Amino acid sequence: MLKYKITTTHGKHPIAEVKSDDERCVIAGEMLLAERGLLQNLLDAVNSVLKDGKDCESFAGNAFSAFITRDTTKISNDINGADTEIPTTDFKKLIKEYKRKNERLKH
Repeated sequence: MLKYKITTTHGKHPIAEVKSDDERCVIAGEMLLAERGLLQNLLDAVNSVLKDGKDCESFAGNAFSAFITRDTTKISNDINGADTEIPTTDFKKLIKEYKRKNERLKH
């Protein structure tokens, strides 16, 4: 089970951020922040594996990419080369929570 907290920054243009001591969550949170305009596409890719039964799926955003299997998702920062693996079911939960929080911030 991943331990993280989704917080909101203050100011004129608040954003949702994932806070955690777990490096996997930090990189996943950076991905969600960078690719927040593509969250539904990312969720669709995860669901194609978890719900629709595809063996694997990939996602490529502006700065991050992901290789998704039923068990794990490998997240890669395409700019600095950092990467991590995260359980796919936990990643889906994180995406959904972040997406909900992010949508509340839209004006």
